[in-house]
Amino acid sequence: PFIDTNYAAYMLKYDTT
Repeated sequence: PFIDTNYAAYMLKYDTT
């Protein structure tokens, strides 16, 4: 993907699964 640096942390924080 794009910048999976902050994106990874962002996804972890906003994990709605």
